[in-house]
Amino acid sequence: MIRRVISAFIKRWGTPGAKQRIWDSEYKTGKWTYDRNGQHNEAGEPVYKLLKKYGTHGTILDLGCGSGMTALEMDNSFQSYVGVDVSDVAIEKARIALSTESGRASKVQFCVSDISTFVPDREFSVILFRESIYYVPQPRLKGMLDTYCSNLTPGGVFIIRLCDRNKYRQIINLLEKTFQVVERYNPDDSPMTILVCSPNKAG
Repeated sequence: MIRRVISAFIKRWGTPGAKQRIWDSEYKTGKWTYDRNGQHNEAGEPVYKLLKKYGTHGTILDLGCGSGMTALEMDNSFQSYVGVDVSDVAIEKARIALSTESGRASKVQFCVSDISTFVPDREFSVILFRESIYYVPQPRLKGMLDTYCSNLTPGGVFIIRLCDRNKYRQIINLLEKTFQVVERYNPDDSPMTILVCSPNKAG
């Protein structure tokens, strides 16, 4: 229990090096192993429909990409994709998995970096936080999002997936206050939510 608390604290508040050590350890032990062909594959994951809707023929930045599941499973209609994760073990797994995907390998790039300090070199149609935004300490969240706004193309959006809309109500409140929520997915059978947010706040 104490170990889990310390781990959770480091994932949010630790230095990039400390975060990397925690995540690397978890990926090495197989905690986040995902079998695309297994019983619990995520072919029906609703975030993929939103990525297709807002990212077709566009550019996608995936912050907290883990071992590359989104890049491998989403519709192959995007122009380019950059996945970022603090764990070099996860990124190596992503690159190995990508090497078997000849139809998309040439337009996918993976980078090792802390998502709160990553500096993109281009603009994106979609910036995705798939179960990763809550690893950024809340006092730093708005500043980070404001910075990433400058990396959205005109008409570009953030897509934020949260596993529990009740647990992360404060994050949702911040997003609603800061941005225009142009689309929301709230399934009846799950506490999960997905918000599509535009930096152009409605007047």
